[in-house]
Amino acid sequence: MATIYDVAKQAGVSVATVSRILNGERNVTPKTTMIVEAAIKQVGYVPRAVRPGRKPVNRKGVQTGMIDFLSLGATPPAQLFRLPAFSRLLDGIMQSIEERGMDLVLSHCPKGEVIPPVLARRRADGVLIFGEPALYAKVASVLDRIPHVWCFLADGVSGEGLDHVVYDNSHVGEIAADYLIGRGHRRIAYMSVGSDHVAFNERRAIFVDSLAAKGVLPVVIEGNVERLQNMACDAEPIVEQLLAMDPLPSGVFLAADDLMLAVFNGLRRRGIDPGKDIELIGCNNDRLLMDQMHPRPATIDLQLNRVGLLAMEHLVEKMAHTARGDSVAVHVSSMLIPAEK
Repeated sequence: MATIYDVAKQAGVSVATVSRILNGERNVTPKTTMIVEAAIKQVGYVPRAVRPGRKPVNRKGVQTGMIDFLSLGATPPAQLFRLPAFSRLLDGIMQSIEERGMDLVLSHCPKGEVIPPVLARRRADGVLIFGEPALYAKVASVLDRIPHVWCFLADGVSGEGLDHVVYDNSHVGEIAADYLIGRGHRRIAYMSVGSDHVAFNERRAIFVDSLAAKGVLPVVIEGNVERLQNMACDAEPIVEQLLAMDPLPSGVFLAADDLMLAVFNGLRRRGIDPGKDIELIGCNNDRLLMDQMHPRPATIDLQLNRVGLLAMEHLVEKMAHTARGDSVAVHVSSMLIPAEK
């Protein structure tokens, strides 16, 4: 049986857009409406006679129809949107939220000392948590009364003992190494933006080990770059380090797509053709960044959209079965997105 997700995929729009059209909302262009209506016919989707509405209070475990996305730690919700690929995670969450006719609210608990009102007043049916498990003990007395699932853990935290659905960082370096070796590269470099980023360090270590097992010793280039500031300018020193190598590497793994974009443009400014003179592979599959590079280099998709979907699925399950004792521990595998031909 066709679903709303099949319609969205066929039409090339978000699930939220399909939902708005099915609900008769007017803030959608006539052209988009026509495309979605055609997609509904093509996939054979039959809308439910009664849609869930915004307050699905008749469902087990649902009282307010509200899910709280809690940022636990130093990063406020407004800054989350500047993190690489965060929009993919939120998109997955919102697909599930919209399908269930629920609402999402963002809240912040920076030090675990002041509980957000939505939780203190128990207005949320469930909580998705992003952040630092070290602060969990300070809010556990409140969260123990509300079903919750972690959808993003602080770097270097295993999540043992916590319900969590997160991306798997452990194979990223191996995927990148296999890709570059498979493309025939033997002069290879790794580039990152600092040695204090736990996830990047894991990617580098596994990348280097994977290449060493194949008889290749890569060059490691790391710079002190503030990733939330001006990446294009701050990455210039490490671009110069790369170009100072003799011979020049033919393949480069970059720890994240925002750095790859900066290096891509830095090479272009110097008359070097990424994809032809040097092959790049990044990480995150951040579409906003990847769409700025032509031809598009390879990247590794952390599948944060799927993380968001699965986190919501498990949260709803916990909401409906609050007495269930077993914990959820899911690590979503990363996947290669080859370069554009």
